[in-house]
Amino acid sequence: DDRDYTPLATLSATEARGPQSSGYRALQTSVVEECLYAAQRSTLRAFATGHVGTASAAANFCTDSLGRVLLSVLTRRAELGIDTLKPGEGLLPGQGGMGAAALAAVRDTALRGVGRAKDSTIYDEAAEKALVQQRITIGIARACANLNDMEVAIDYTRRLMDKFMSETQNYPRGHETEQLRMCIKGLDAVIDSFRANSDSTVNVLIEILSPRIRSIVNEAVGQESAVASGATSFLGGGTTTTTRTTARMNYELDDAGYELTQVSEGYITKLCSSLDELIEPLRIHLAPRLADTLILGILGAASRRLESSVKRSKFTALGAISLDSDVRYLVNFAKGHLDSSEISSN
Repeated sequence: DDRDYTPLATLSATEARGPQSSGYRALQTSVVEECLYAAQRSTLRAFATGHVGTASAAANFCTDSLGRVLLSVLTRRAELGIDTLKPGEGLLPGQGGMGAAALAAVRDTALRGVGRAKDSTIYDEAAEKALVQQRITIGIARACANLNDMEVAIDYTRRLMDKFMSETQNYPRGHETEQLRMCIKGLDAVIDSFRANSDSTVNVLIEILSPRIRSIVNEAVGQESAVASGATSFLGGGTTTTTRTTARMNYELDDAGYELTQVSEGYITKLCSSLDELIEPLRIHLAPRLADTLILGILGAASRRLESSVKRSKFTALGAISLDSDVRYLVNFAKGHLDSSEISSN
């Protein structure tokens, strides 16, 4: 239901709403907001009794519920979101072209006859492709919303803890009130659990993307003798074409070769372009912190793959200069995609 999804409302996402920022199209579901609202209302009712023991018991129950039940639910939903995104099987394209879930959207759109006017044989291919792309984009956004919910839980739980702490000002000073504050501070551990699970979820996503990352790097440097690319019909059929590639990474350069690298598109440009196609659909739909973590993970995996190819390459002095230029290009590419000013400035 569309009503279950709203724009991401964490503080970091609100501050990064520019069209070039991570998460500017990010969504969240209603799960966290509804759970935290129920937890707040029930706990504040116990606080309103004025009895410290009752308030402490309610705070402990709230902490336990969020730290066990909600964490478990959000973790499972995030796993389902990752399965939906898996390249080649989900919504993201794999080496062979569109993912299985994306192809299902294509077939469904074709069966509905979208793009064909009533009582007419006129076919609007552009309208059909636009609708398919819209459905795939919505699917990616909703899958990412499951991951974003963990960041929402971190933000909302911190606000909840501050709210409970402010309520303790109504209690008299004493040992029992300090115990109540200690119960409330138990939410710190819940926040840490949410953050740890959020990081773990992104790491799982990076692992799932790793085969696609390796394929992108191999194609760019020319290690694959053949690269499959999908030429998929929007009517549900699919064909696979094979494109021969030649070696593109070369640092054994003479004067003529070096001059050629200055005026032609090198392998690093193609590599960054292909990585951008993988990163961008996720970056704009993930919370800023998650997007930065994902980008660093993807670039880290690509860099390790590149490093092994560079180590096998032969070099000349001009080749070393060319390598330095490629490294700076990759670093600038990373900085241009990271939302955190602290990370991108380093």
